[in-house]
Amino acid sequence: MKRFAIIALFLAAGLALDALAATPQRITATYSLARNAQHMADITETFVQSKGKYQIESVTRAVGIFRVLTGESIRLISRGDVTKTGLRPTHFEHHRGARVDKKIIADFDWAQRRATFVYDGKTETASIPVGLQDRISLMYQFMFLSLKNPSFKFDMSNGRGVTQYEYERVGDEQFATQAGTFETLHLSRKRAPGDDGTEVWLARDKFQLPVKVVIQDDKGVRMEQVLTKLSIQ
Repeated sequence: MKRFAIIALFLAAGLALDALAATPQRITATYSLARNAQHMADITETFVQSKGKYQIESVTRAVGIFRVLTGESIRLISRGDVTKTGLRPTHFEHHRGARVDKKIIADFDWAQRRATFVYDGKTETASIPVGLQDRISLMYQFMFLSLKNPSFKFDMSNGRGVTQYEYERVGDEQFATQAGTFETLHLSRKRAPGDDGTEVWLARDKFQLPVKVVIQDDKGVRMEQVLTKLSIQ
């Protein structure tokens, strides 16, 4: 479940708009998460920006039988700066219930271009590329990007390291949800052997926020995250 709590995984390098131009001060979004078409969890996310800083919090709570089986919530926190090229995370946290052994912390030092990762009882450091996003900030980085190229490469950290991804445009699609009907841009991840297949639909008229995200692993398990409620201020 932790892989899918927040699934939108994209940063289109080199295509930034003016990050301070007409972006929302606050966003509250709710998603339904299903495993093989069975509703398993609800995700509530809050994005706030003020005076050049931002904070994002995402909480995933299991429902029904999945709540009985897991009994744990997943909480992601991202904090950092709003720059001319968008979000620049400085701190990331991943919490799985109250389990200290599952806690992941990442701090990003942009002056030194170094990250410190704390997880599984160890501390590691690594260099970080320009434009790096963490697992939750990248979802909201789309607000600051122009997505006109046929493909996009980006770097993302899950708090344990840094991975590069590449996505291709599939096309424009109309997509209906409980939160309304949206004109969306559909992107699909380029896959190497052993990779999960990932697709995302971004709402063109709602700051390019993810409306739907699908991940299908090599064992055929399909995870689908769909927007159910959206408030933008």
